[in-house]
Amino acid sequence: MTAQELWNRFCRENHVAPGTLYKTWALCGGAPPAGRPAAGAYSVLLYENGQAAGSLQNTKISPVPFDQVPASHAYKECEDPRVLVAWRETRRRAFAADCRAAGLPFDEAGLCVLEEFRLVCAP
Repeated sequence: MTAQELWNRFCRENHVAPGTLYKTWALCGGAPPAGRPAAGAYSVLLYENGQAAGSLQNTKISPVPFDQVPASHAYKECEDPRVLVAWRETRRRAFAADCRAAGLPFDEAGLCVLEEFRLVCAP
């Protein structure tokens, strides 16, 4: 199922206007959509083969300094062992690489955007 097919089904089944905007992004290392996320916004996640993995709706967006991300968020987002140390280690590597690519230093006190979401449609 393509992103558009999943989105059309979601809109039809949930009485959402088909023209409602959504962004697509790839799972497993895909770049997130450009722009700042917003609560209430929709996304369609894609597998590597371009097929839809599911549609999400952001429920909460929180800009937080990297070194102040709470353990509760790390638990929700992180794979095993679901602890803050593991969350920070994994994200530090990824964010530092992104910063290097942009010619910027990584700053532990720099803001990162925490997203919470709910699955609204599965293929």
